[in-house]
Amino acid sequence: MIYSNYNIILFIAILYMFIISLILLILGFFLVPRNSFYIEKYSTYECGFDPFSSPRENANVQFYLVSVIFLIFDVEIIFFYPLVYCFVDLEDACVRAEVYHEVMLFLLILTLGFIYELESGVLDW
Repeated sequence: MIYSNYNIILFIAILYMFIISLILLILGFFLVPRNSFYIEKYSTYECGFDPFSSPRENANVQFYLVSVIFLIFDVEIIFFYPLVYCFVDLEDACVRAEVYHEVMLFLLILTLGFIYELESGVLDW
């Protein structure tokens, strides 16, 4: 195999990374002062402001839902780029029609999912 000589270099690089990180961890353990007079540093927020509310409050789930929905539809768009490229190069009409129907089925499933999300009120704030 042509890459067998590089395995030794990879092993040495990983060994050096491990040794350097271990040395830095040990130096940080011994060099960092233990007793600090800054009480604000250990508070909930280190930006200089007092906390507005308790950090134990529940987060709003709607932000996460919108981000997941965005990711789903973003991945859908990514799937279309190779599909369009392959669809243009297809010469056989039967294969082209089959690919077209599969893409339309994929879009139908995604559209039904989006309509379900709208009807269930996930996007209503």
